[in-house]
Amino acid sequence: VDVREGALDTCANTDCVASYLSDLASSLNLLGTAAGCNNVEDGYGILSIRESYRSAIFEGLAESLPRCLASAGFGEQYLGVSCNSDTDCAGVGREECDMQKHTCRLGVLEETQSDYMDCFLSEVDEAILSYIRSILGRPELEVSDPLFRLLVEELTTTDDCVNSNDPLDLAHREAYIWVNGFEECKAGFLGWTYPDDVSLVERDCPALPCLGDKCRMPTQQCYEQCDAAFTFRSSSEDSCPADTVCNVNGLNTCSGFHCVFCRQGETNCVAHPTASSEAECAQASACELPDGTIAFDGDCTPSTDNQVCTVRCPGASCASFLSLRGACHTAAASLAACSTVGDNTGETTHFGDGLCTFPFIASRSQCVQLGDDNAITTTWTQCEDFATNECNGNSAVQRFLQCFVDDYEECSLAECEGSGECSDRKWARRQVNSNPVQVEYGACFTAGYKDATVPTPYCFENMVRPGIGCVEPYVPNSGSCIEFEVNDIGEYWYRRWLTPATTEAECLADEFGRLGCMVPPRVPNVAAQLQWQGREACDCTVAGFSRYAWKWTSGEVVGPQARTLTWVQAQPVRRYDWRPSLSIDDLETLLELAWDFDFTSAAKSEVLCETNIILNSLQAITCSCAADGDKGAGCFRENSNYAVAEGDVSTLVSVYGGCSDSTNFIQTPAGSVEFQIGSVVDGCVFLNVSQVEASWFDNPVAEAAVSFQFQDKQRKAAVRNSNGAGVGVLVGDGSLLVYTPAERLVGGRGVRACLRVNDPSGARTLLDKFPVRDVGWSTLEYDYIRPLYLGNEVENLVVGDVEYFCFQFNADTTPVQGSSDPGEMPEGGYAVIFPIQTLSDAAGADGDYLDDSTEALVYTLGALYVIDLLLLLLFLFNMVREMYSRKGTFPAVGYIAILL
Repeated sequence: VDVREGALDTCANTDCVASYLSDLASSLNLLGTAAGCNNVEDGYGILSIRESYRSAIFEGLAESLPRCLASAGFGEQYLGVSCNSDTDCAGVGREECDMQKHTCRLGVLEETQSDYMDCFLSEVDEAILSYIRSILGRPELEVSDPLFRLLVEELTTTDDCVNSNDPLDLAHREAYIWVNGFEECKAGFLGWTYPDDVSLVERDCPALPCLGDKCRMPTQQCYEQCDAAFTFRSSSEDSCPADTVCNVNGLNTCSGFHCVFCRQGETNCVAHPTASSEAECAQASACELPDGTIAFDGDCTPSTDNQVCTVRCPGASCASFLSLRGACHTAAASLAACSTVGDNTGETTHFGDGLCTFPFIASRSQCVQLGDDNAITTTWTQCEDFATNECNGNSAVQRFLQCFVDDYEECSLAECEGSGECSDRKWARRQVNSNPVQVEYGACFTAGYKDATVPTPYCFENMVRPGIGCVEPYVPNSGSCIEFEVNDIGEYWYRRWLTPATTEAECLADEFGRLGCMVPPRVPNVAAQLQWQGREACDCTVAGFSRYAWKWTSGEVVGPQARTLTWVQAQPVRRYDWRPSLSIDDLETLLELAWDFDFTSAAKSEVLCETNIILNSLQAITCSCAADGDKGAGCFRENSNYAVAEGDVSTLVSVYGGCSDSTNFIQTPAGSVEFQIGSVVDGCVFLNVSQVEASWFDNPVAEAAVSFQFQDKQRKAAVRNSNGAGVGVLVGDGSLLVYTPAERLVGGRGVRACLRVNDPSGARTLLDKFPVRDVGWSTLEYDYIRPLYLGNEVENLVVGDVEYFCFQFNADTTPVQGSSDPGEMPEGGYAVIFPIQTLSDAAGADGDYLDDSTEALVYTLGALYVIDLLLLLLFLFNMVREMYSRKGTFPAVGYIAILL
């Protein structure tokens, strides 16, 4: 909006015009390219806008953030990007798959953060980039400009305790931790004993860090069942560990040069056993086998002996219920003997059943190396090593791995390519026995329990939480899985019996239990979960977005992966450093603010269209600031474009809303409205506030029939009681409150309304005659104002040199919209209120325009006229008697006196 001097020159009150145009320019400039009405639902749109706003921001973050986290290699939950072979890691980090962890191998932290920033700047659209430029104060910079990137990095960089060689090591970084404090709860669901098995509890259900608070954490019983939530963990230089490790594993002395393959960054390097020079290293070769073992100078050609299938096919086998790849263990006579290895390695060991196990070991080769380093005999055992008739939980290692007879086995290489696996498999099974572990496939999925008291469905404590609704593990078969049920306390739920999907079409079907609706969480720090909603209901009813609950993985034959060897110097390196690092939390916050700004611009555009606020502002300029003077009420009356009813003299000054669980303060030129907790009975209401010009009521009082002097015109007649008597004066502009849905303000504690006392016409000079402060109401015709007779309920608030009349406005007790009796419901959700001052006996005054003093004066004058008349009659009587006694003519002066 361009406010030109020519526009101001045509007006008498240039400050007035500049003020209105400045406010209007600010509102319009916020909108950017957003324009036009979008036909938002729900009347004025506040409820749909509120929900759509939350959903749009949530969906934007949920879609854009994971893409960049995956592109950089962090993964959606900072657990890495899953992979089965190097081809799954194209464009991610080192483009290698860590076959032990089945995650893409990353480079150093600086490279990973740079990849994330590259993605971030390429993903965001122009509207968000424009917002970032406004934050930087450099609107001219293009996203391709290196200075733009540098300024964004400076804005989002903070000191942190980082592992430069392992971007996924968040152990000491400032982060949000997805954790719960109920170790006993986690142990119980994992089948371990607390505190004896605390190391296994932490292995199977660790505290999961997230560098922001937008992660969707992995669905696991131990988290959801035990009330997990995001907890912020700060970091400091004092708490950053200063210990060092050798960058090459297995050396007696950390020195010299070695030919190595480094698993992560420039550390955790495995040395070639024979290459002793850089030339020999250049000629040496290595490959990583499917179990993570590094084979040197071997044949990396795929064969039946070194290939595996990535999915499991139907067929009986012995498997780990915890999905553990195996266990490294040794015999131990006591806990002390077992702990010795832990002391040497700095890792946690587990002792039980006479068996010492090492949860930190993830492969057979690592297990062998551990035995060599500590001069003990170690064994690597997998559930798959046992035949189905031996898979009975009778040995300590089977109990540790929780081996059971599964209905699925590793696919043969011949059938692998045509096979696939749906991720619903682990959730569509039920554990029917714990020792030994026995399972059955097929489970009763439910949408969750719901009643009138909770906004979203919930799962009971004994249910499994798969990420979409709940699973009732105690329902034994499909016949007992009743599709719809209501109990005697009003809780209701929907159910479906699901078995593991065998095809991609079945896995990704649009049906309950498979397609869900991602809804923004209503409670802070709680991860979002999929709800049972169809696509249409998800989009329109709960303001979410649809997602499939499960993922289909096609079978792939994976063999040895070639690896590159490097010649490096062995040296101690610090695992953690305190130094500047990119804050992904700050970047996410910046993106969230930009989404907020972008969406609310559209919402503001819609509100402008719905309320016609632009025309209202221009009308205010025309009627209040024009060159030919203040046109007063007539000008506002002539404009019917924005009128709520014919003859409306209100100007919209605020568009806002209030909700039952929050407080909001709305300031307007005529006063303020404050929403308190409980003002709204349920949900939210939309509120607009219009200023009602006091000049509309500039009607002169009817002059007294008898008076000694000419009285100044004043607004006393605007305030009338039920008898029609003028009983007060208007001392400020009024406010028109329009709220929808109206019933949500009924029964609540009400809103606190304050009306500004400005008395533009000098009526307060009469306050000695009108001492009672009160609030008046009017119809939308604005014919007159009637007192509410609030008495002591009106608070006289003085802020600086500004005075307000404040009171508690209740929609079900304050008469509005033409009603005359308190308690009558406001039709249409309108309330028109004014600051007034009245006579002390305003309620009982008669229907005339004389106040007490004037009425007393009239009676006094009447009495004096009566006395004067008696004296005149006495005079005439004496005069006539005197005339007749003298038998003379009647004098001319007598005739004149009688006529007068």
